[in-house]
Formats: sequence, structure tokens, C-alpha cells
Amino acid sequence: MAAGSDGEVVYGFIQLADLEGLRKFTPCNFNWTQPMGDDNLLPLMIASFEQFEDTSVHAKRLQIVEWMLQSGADPRQKLTNSVYTRNLWKCANKEATLVKVDYNGHSTISLAFAWLRALREQKGGANWSHNIKYLEGVVALISRTASSKDEKVPVHHSVVSLWESVREMTSTPTVIVIVEAADGEVSAHDHVLKAASPVLKAMLESSMQEGSSKRLQIRDASSSGVTLLMDMLYTGNTYTDPDFSTMLVALDLAHRWQVNGVVDMLSGALLDMINDKSFVAIAEAAVLKGLEPLQRACVAFASTSATVQAMLRTQAVPAAVRKLLGKPEAVQEAALWIAASFCCKLVVGLMEEGCDAAVVAGYIKLHNLEGLQAFTSTDFDWNQTLEGESCSYGGLPPLTLAVVYDCVALSDEEASARLEIIKWLLQSGADPKRQMPTDFEPELWAESDHMSKESTNISVNFKGHSVISLAFAWIEQMRVGKGGADWTAAIKYLERVVALIATEASAKHPKVAVQKSVVDLWDSVREMSATCNATRREGSSKRIQVPDSSQAGVSLFLDMLYTGSTWTDPDYKTMLVALDLAHRWQVNGVVDMLSSALQETISADSFVAIAEAAALKGIQPLQRACRQFGSSNAKIQASLKKRTLPRSVLKLLGVPETAAAEEGNKKRRRTF
Repeated sequence: MAAGSDGEVVYGFIQLADLEGLRKFTPCNFNWTQPMGDDNLLPLMIASFEQFEDTSVHAKRLQIVEWMLQSGADPRQKLTNSVYTRNLWKCANKEATLVKVDYNGHSTISLAFAWLRALREQKGGANWSHNIKYLEGVVALISRTASSKDEKVPVHHSVVSLWESVREMTSTPTVIVIVEAADGEVSAHDHVLKAASPVLKAMLESSMQEGSSKRLQIRDASSSGVTLLMDMLYTGNTYTDPDFSTMLVALDLAHRWQVNGVVDMLSGALLDMINDKSFVAIAEAAVLKGLEPLQRACVAFASTSATVQAMLRTQAVPAAVRKLLGKPEAVQEAALWIAASFCCKLVVGLMEEGCDAAVVAGYIKLHNLEGLQAFTSTDFDWNQTLEGESCSYGGLPPLTLAVVYDCVALSDEEASARLEIIKWLLQSGADPKRQMPTDFEPELWAESDHMSKESTNISVNFKGHSVISLAFAWIEQMRVGKGGADWTAAIKYLERVVALIATEASAKHPKVAVQKSVVDLWDSVREMSATCNATRREGSSKRIQVPDSSQAGVSLFLDMLYTGSTWTDPDYKTMLVALDLAHRWQVNGVVDMLSSALQETISADSFVAIAEAAALKGIQPLQRACRQFGSSNAKIQASLKKRTLPRSVLKLLGVPETAAAEEGNKKRRRTF
């Protein structure tokens, strides 16, 4: 099994053929080269070939393979130092139909061909047609994805939404807005600001000074903070390396102007910047702006920081932060006044989280959601470990306790009640990706008249696991069925847990994989705001005449240019118009996107037009796709024999240029 819980989670979702779960729980920087599973295979190999004899999941498997390829999995990476050999046979006659493939030294693409070669032999008369068709689909996916490879950048969904809004505002002239910060000026496009912020939209469209002068005075903000805000607003990233103070300035502006997407991004980035020096400033901002995820992170940090605890004792923190940490002013003053008293210890003891933790643990064990909701404080830290004798399962976070406590003994009714609790915990802020520090290894067994504890016991060490990787680890052990144990009910419950987490626990900062060329374009637009002429005359007209292009094609080109996607469902003719414009104007990123999309639309009817465009524009990936289609399509082969295809297409399909030219120049006798 791959090191770390991320690998186990990815492996688990691949096993379940659950693409939605994979998307939500695979980190953007996941290492696709690491081996995983008991056989130490590469993730792409597992997705492509494990259990591929099950035809019912072929479509799901292909979707997963495509997504993994787009996410960075390399089909050329070879498996080394492996002794794994996969056997496949038909149940009716295992000995006669047995097929073996040795995986060592293979890449995913070479392994696909190895399987195709083995299955096409039809050993023992076995019919592997469905499996062969699936493997051909894997090969086609790898070919198409590898040929159209263009780096993608994960971008916050709000940035993509902004681009789409700006795309729809092209009927209004572009005006540059100057933001006057405390120590300099920062510029931006007015229609971008209005699309991003309802507050700025109202200001810039009003008759107030900001609306007429297109200048915003923000004297309480640094220019670096304003610049960071604009960078995040335009592209969701920045080339600078801002400190926490700059991030807080940008966060304050984003919150003030209701740019919620940027608030999410910056508060997420600040989670990693909490330390003794930054704690007070970040915690105060989190409280005053009502940022619950950032508040929870601050509470968790404060509980383990000796510096913060010392500051609390000396009242060297703002009132808002004291309240966040469960130290209201009146109670705290009373506690200080009787600090030497034994009674104080009882009062402080009631204020500690341990009491709340015991209540939470108790209601989880009773499957009592109503009690849990009624008695859990609103600022409860769901990522703390539930310590103490009352939590006899060891120091586990509440979500982990809810998932694993007596999980093999739950009735159907209790399992449903437990799942409702898990759902509420997730919605309340429990993090299914948090890794457990506890070195805890409980045993499970299926004891009966015919089976003993010793013969059926299984165990998993919780340390380093997240709750979702732990669920997968238990499922994997249970499926082995050590000693003949039947864990069907427990497996079903844990699979429901995994499905629930995949549904409820959406990514903290949802990202969209966007073509790098699109992000680069918006980077350029961002930089142009500093050089554009803000006094452009309204009478000046800039018009580009393309009378040989349809409006639908031009619109598709602009959609792809602005956002890398479109709300329409264009046919291949519209795509070819947009491709022609992108190629003519050397917008290479859009050329890549459209040529990749056109590969999916190649048919007997569209072949000639697409192949001719691919040949004349020198688009090699599209040429290869056309050659592959043309070599197996009877209609195209018939046209090829009659030489009725355009000369460029004939050449593409391997007809020598001289022969194509002679065919084109040959006189044809007409008879009447």
C-alpha cells in the first residue's frame, strides 16, 4: 500500500470505480507515480486493468482513466521491481482458457497492448470481445489525452464564474479604474470589478465621486494588499510571496466588497500561516468576519500553543479572540479574582473542552443525533481528539469515533442513525481528511461456534490515517475474509460511509482544472490594466470583419478564449469555424482545446472536413485521430479507393503526393 493516507483514499475510490469521490479527495499535487495496493501497482494500471473482466463497470473505469490522465498520471511510466502476474480465465473451463500477463517492466500503454494480444488469441475458444473493446477504449483514451496534452491549472470556481460574467459584458466599453491605496495606486478593469463585487458595481455605476472619476480611495489599505486582491480576483493565484499581514489586508477588502470567492481563497491560505506571531491578527479577523473554518483552525492552534495560553492568562489578546477561545470577559475576570481558590478549579474545569467532549462521545455511542445537536456548543472543535475514560475507544476525533465505534455490531436501524450523525458532523465542520496522531490498533473478529477470535481477527493501526482512508483499510481487510469470516454487513456500512463522505464533504476550496493558456490570457489582461488608456474616446470604433465565419463559430472561439468552455453544444462545423479563427490568429491554447474536442466528433459524415482542416493546419494529434478512424471505416476506405477525397486528405491517408496529383489532374470522359 502506498505510504500516507492520500494514496489509500485514491486506491479505495479506484476500487469502487467512484469518480466523484476521486475528484473530491485527490489532492491537486497528488503523486501519480507512487505504487499502491498489496501488489504495488501504479494507480493508472489499477484503474485500467484491475477487475476489468467486470463489464458492468467498464464505462465508469474509462471515465476514471480519462480523469487520471488529465490529472497527470503518466501512461508511459514503467513498473519496475515487480513480480506481479495477473491471471484471467473463463469459469467454464479455467485450464483451457487461462491467460497470464506479467506486469514487470510494462507501462500502462504497453500493458494494454499485452492484454489485447493475449485475449485476441482466444485460447480455448474463449470469447473476450467485451474486454477487448474496453481495452481498445483505454488505448484510444491514452492516445487522445497524450496527444492533446496541455498543462492545466487548478483555479478556484469563483474565478471561472467571474470570467464567464466578464465574457457576457463585452457590449460595454472597457474603462480602467484606479484604486488609490495608502502607499500607491493599483489599476483594474471596471467591468471585471463590477462583475466580481456587488458593492463595487453600485459604487462605479452611481453618481458619486467613485462613479464619475473611476477612482477608489482606500487609504487604510496597502498597495501590496490591493494588488494581491486583484491578482486573486483575476486569476486565483499570484506571482508574489505575501506575508500574513498582506493577506489580511486583501481579505479585509474582499470581505468589505463581498468578493466571496476571494474570501474563501485567502482564508484557506491563512490556515497555513497561523503561528505564535500571526495568531492574534488572524484570529481577530476570523471572528469579526465570521469565517468559521479559520476560527476552528485558530482554536485548534491556541489549544496547543504555550505562547497563546500565556497571552490568555495576562489578557494580552483582544476581546473578540478571548470570546473565540471560550473566555468571555465576565467569566474570565471572575476566574482571575478567585485564582487561588479551590472552587475556581471546579469552575475552570467546567469551562474546559473535556466536558463537552465526553457529552459528544456519549451521544455518538448512543446514536442520538437530537441530543448531539442540542448539547454540542457552536464553537466545538470537531478536529480535537476525544480523550479520557469516557471515550474508551482511545484518543479519536469525533468523526472517526462515529464511523468505527462498534461498526461490526450495528443493526440496520443503528447504521442508518449513525450515518445521519456522520452526515451532521461533516456539515458541522469535521474534516474527513484529517490524519490521526493516535497510535491505536483495535482488533475486530467474528467469533462463533465454528470460528474463533484467533482465526478471524483483523486490525488496522489508526496512526496516520484519515477517517476515509481508515474506512478503505478496514474494507480491504474484511474482503479477505480471514478464517472464513463474513463481514458483508460491516463492508456495506463502511461503503455507505465512504459514499456519504464523498457526497457531503465537498472540497474546502473547489477548483476547476483550466487550460494553462486560459490562465495565461487572464494574466495578460490583468497586466494590461496598468497600461490601457483610461481616456479612450467613446467614438473610436474597433471592428474586425470576418465575413467567412459564422456568428456561432466566432462566439465559440470567444467562449473558449475567455473561459476554456462553453454553455452551447456546438456541432463539428461550428468547431471548425472556431478552429480556423484560432489558427489564423495564432491563439494556440484554443487550437489545442478545439482540436482535442474535434477528435470526439469524427464520424463518416464529418471525416472529410475535419481531416482536411487537420492536414492544412498541420495539427498532428487530429491528423493521427483521422488516420486511425479512416483506416477502419468502410465508407472512407471506399472513397479512398475511388480517389474521391480531397488531395490533402488522400495524402494524410498515405496516398503518395504524385499519385494524388495525377488523380486530381486526370481527365474524365463524360458519357451521355
